[in-house]
Amino acid sequence: MTTKPISRAADRVLLVGRAKFFASRAVYGRARLNFDRVIVSGWTWRGRFERTIYLKSVIDVEWWTLTSDGPNLALMTNNGQCVAFWVKSPGVWRFRIQELLSQASPEPATDKRKRLVSAA
Repeated sequence: MTTKPISRAADRVLLVGRAKFFASRAVYGRARLNFDRVIVSGWTWRGRFERTIYLKSVIDVEWWTLTSDGPNLALMTNNGQCVAFWVKSPGVWRFRIQELLSQASPEPATDKRKRLVSAA
């Protein structure tokens, strides 16, 4: 068995799990969270399906509990599109995505300094 070396940190997978993607039809497959994107892939009767959502385009993350037949995680993008799918443990997915989003757009140093000074 050979292993492929990870060439970039962005290619490392943080979360992976079963997924059901809701588009014009339901697609059963897997979801992967990388440092810079979410990839939902699977198979349909038409062939392979893959959808990539780059985190730089995500502006909001919503999640719901106790949904077995519908989506429980939705990503809103900056072009007004809502990408909804079902994953196991949506709260963990939401937390990790928001963590990555906060790292991608850190607050300016002057705002951080003002916040720290006012708290002291």
